[in-house]
Formats: sequence, structure tokens, C-alpha cells
Amino acid sequence: MKKIFLVILVCVCVGCSGTNIQLKNSTMPNASGINYLIEPYQSVGILETENIRNGNYAVYQGIFPDLLFGEYSPGRMAWYGLAVTTDGQEFFVQALLSGINFAGYFVETVIVEGNCEKIKTAKIIILSTLVEYGYDLLGEEIQLNRGQFLMQNDYRKEIALQKGTAVSNLEEIPKSQLVNLLSKWNRFQSPKGVLLTPLGNDEIKLIAGINPQYTYFEKLVGSGKFSVSMDPITMVSAMAMDMLKARSVPSVGWDYNSQIPTRRNMAFIIKQVLDMKQQLLQKTNRYNAQLIRKENE
Repeated sequence: MKKIFLVILVCVCVGCSGTNIQLKNSTMPNASGINYLIEPYQSVGILETENIRNGNYAVYQGIFPDLLFGEYSPGRMAWYGLAVTTDGQEFFVQALLSGINFAGYFVETVIVEGNCEKIKTAKIIILSTLVEYGYDLLGEEIQLNRGQFLMQNDYRKEIALQKGTAVSNLEEIPKSQLVNLLSKWNRFQSPKGVLLTPLGNDEIKLIAGINPQYTYFEKLVGSGKFSVSMDPITMVSAMAMDMLKARSVPSVGWDYNSQIPTRRNMAFIIKQVLDMKQQLLQKTNRYNAQLIRKENE
């Protein structure tokens, strides 16, 4: 029986310029469209939308695009995306950076919201923070005309159907696995609704200290219900937090519209990503060795 491990990395908050990136003319439930700009507090979890609450979604796994690590800074886990059917129906996608697979690739857990039967006929793309690029679920990049993508549903349909990954080619992850995962996460009430996150108060304070621009995090501290669990997500989250505490972290925040301030900050991001990958590989190897020993007993 194939086992799917959702190893969620503790992730990164990235600063934002406050600009709205509103998807217009969408067939999504919200008639006014949806804002695709992920604000700092949204980057460390997923939005508990009505579809998430009611179980109207499907879950898949893809290869996390290496180029999206250009948007990574200590703490982020979430990116948004879009799924489109041949008749132009659109579905909101939330993608979570989810550790590595046995081949050593970083992977993402992809949550497609909407009618599960209709989702099966759609194609998926993941979007960069400023909707300048898209990515299929093999991590291949697609350059976008942001203005057309945000305003013209015909353009979105063309891009998704030509470049996106067909849901029919993906193996669906049992929804119960995500439900079990989210039940152990914390809930924070934000201006845009409830945010589900594996981070606790101390971790949020730590990230807020690393990125002093992100003052909104300070408003979240103390408003969540923190639960303790020994599931793999908590262990990997603790590992990432230990890594942040163990070294000198640049005290300058990152902004969506700016480049990384210094080469040292860029080197810090690269080093943290490589360290996380190495530690995850070591944990995976130890886990596999334990499985082999049990099978041989």
C-alpha cells in the first residue's frame, strides 16, 4: 500500500507592498474575484475558506518549483494557484511547500477547491507571488502577462489548458490525510478569515523579530489556540525553528517588489534551504531503515 507522507516545512513570511492583485471576471464563488497577493500572515498557513470547511476540495502532490525559492525567506509555506476546465470554469488553488520526496525533490501539497467531479477535468498551474510566472506540477516555469492573466478569463483558460498539469494525470491524496493534518494546526483569526498554521505563538514571535516589517504578526500573537502534537509536521517545524535560532539571521525584511538587499541575505536563504533538504533526507533515510528492519523481523 502506497503511503503518502505530508512533511510540511516550517515556512516563510515575505513582506508585501500592500498592492491588491485581484483576479477579475472569475467564475469562482466570490463574484468580486479573489486577491492573489499573499500577505505576510497568510504565507505561514492556508486560508480556511468555506470550501475547506465543507470538504469541497481535492488534494494532489506536485514538484515544488526550484525557482520559487527566489521568493522564499525564513517562515513561508503557502503559494496560490488556479485550476481551469475546458469550459472555462475556475477553481482556487492553495499550494503548500511539503518537504521532499524519496527522489530528493522538494514537493508541494496542492489543494484544489470546488466540486470534486469537475476538478477532475481541470488543469492546474501554481502562481508566483506577483503573478508574473506560472508553474506546472513538474516545476516547469511559464512566463505570464500579469495584466491579461488578472483581467481576461480567456487568457487564463488558454495558459492553463496549454501549460498546466492535467488533474486526470495525478493521483489524488486521500482527503482524510489533510483533515487529520489540519486538525492539529493552530487557528488564527485574521482580517481575511481564519488562517490554519502549524506555527505557535513563540514561532510567530521569532519570525516577526527576524522580519521587523511584518508588524501584523504581532497582532496575531496570543490570539491562537496552540495545540501540541508529536506528528511529523510538528517535528519538522521544530527542526526549522531550531535552525533559525542556531545562526545569525539577517534582521532586514523582504518585500515582494524589491530584490534581496544583500548577497549575504541571499546566501542565508540558499544555505537554509540546503540545510533543510539535508536534514529531511537524513530523517527519510532513518525512517526507511526502520521500515526495513520491521519487515525483516
